[in-house]
Amino acid sequence: MQDIARLEQTPLDRRLQGLISTYDVIKRAARNDPLKTALHFLPQGTAEEAALDISYGQLFARVTQTANLFHDLGLGPNDVISFLLPNLPETHYILWGGEAAGIVNPLNPMLDVDHIVGIMKAAQSKILVTLGPTPGSDIFQKAQQVKDLVPSLKHVIQIGGDHTSGDEILNYQDIIDRYNADQLDSKRVFS
Repeated sequence: MQDIARLEQTPLDRRLQGLISTYDVIKRAARNDPLKTALHFLPQGTAEEAALDISYGQLFARVTQTANLFHDLGLGPNDVISFLLPNLPETHYILWGGEAAGIVNPLNPMLDVDHIVGIMKAAQSKILVTLGPTPGSDIFQKAQQVKDLVPSLKHVIQIGGDHTSGDEILNYQDIIDRYNADQLDSKRVFS
């Protein structure tokens, strides 16, 4: 409660110091303290396992690379990227990188295919990011059904899981390191 009271003493506009985008907030955190831990991830969700720690510097680099990937795939500020993902470190990269490149439409992976298709059609999603084939999960199977039912959809990107074959689905881990991690290639300015 003391932390909440302390935080509430500083108005939000003063705390953000004029920053208006999540990208700029992450960028500032990376610049001010690049080695500080931004995310702790427990892959299995157990207290006994060692956390995967991601620093603000690493977070900013991956968010920037992800935004640049989306830009390279033709996503602009008014275009929509949808994602069907559980909570993973990559989910943060997709969310924040997607906001830096365009508009993000997170989808609940528990929805049935008809609802996912309806939402993506209404949003006119151009990119879908999904969990790759993973035992015990039907997310990838849903994405495969969705991809042929959304006319605006141009690209499907998988994260993790078994590698799929063919050119129709991009593998995030295979391509992300090709992209600039220092700045937005789009030169987007947030206002």
